[in-house]
Amino acid sequence: MQHHYTYQDFHQDVIQSPHQNAQIPANFNWEPNRLQQALVNPLATGFAHLYRHWHGIRVIGVEKLTPGAFIYANHTQPVGDVFVPRTLPFPVSIIAGPANLGIPVIGKLLPAGRAILLPNTRKQYPQFLAAIKRAHTLGQLILVYPEAHVWPFYPGIRPFDATSFHYPAQLKAPVFTMTTTYQPGRWPHQVQTTIYIDGPLPVDPTLPLKQQQHALFQHAQAQLIARSRFSTETVVHYTLEDEHD
Repeated sequence: MQHHYTYQDFHQDVIQSPHQNAQIPANFNWEPNRLQQALVNPLATGFAHLYRHWHGIRVIGVEKLTPGAFIYANHTQPVGDVFVPRTLPFPVSIIAGPANLGIPVIGKLLPAGRAILLPNTRKQYPQFLAAIKRAHTLGQLILVYPEAHVWPFYPGIRPFDATSFHYPAQLKAPVFTMTTTYQPGRWPHQVQTTIYIDGPLPVDPTLPLKQQQHALFQHAQAQLIARSRFSTETVVHYTLEDEHD
């Protein structure tokens, strides 16, 4: 049986959870404990490879990636979007919302697992930026879900703005897109997940930073939309609430 969600606008959570209003504490430290990192990352990466193999997820274009790059991706898998990026050829840091900190047990381990949590206040912003720069300097891939909210198996690209493209423009970092698409599987009621990586996206380094930021946003949006057309299987139906009524 197929799932069905109704929504009022593209910026809402279609999946409600008891921890979605979690906030980052005022004394939160964006530099994770090294011992925790040494314990958490091998386990999480091992699980990620098992998860990807078990679900038969194909990733096309990984050879294009370079250390320290930013990746902009559509957000359609509550679990896969956390773990599948860990199977890429370089360590990955994921920019994530503060609500993830409220997930029982796992939430408190996310910073050790290279999750860079968005700040709640302007006072916290310098530490957040420092964490992004640190990940870039270490050659980690920095993954951004600009749509913000996860919509399971959504086949299109939801509207997002250019705000997060400030980071690669400022750091002169290459930018890629990663588009998750869905096709019919070999068996009835089975879905094949195929992920496409494209880039690096073109940008003129002589342009002012604001113009570079906007150009990267436009290229990323166009590439994500183009690749999303490779989704040929509808798994979940989404209906605008007015239409549903």
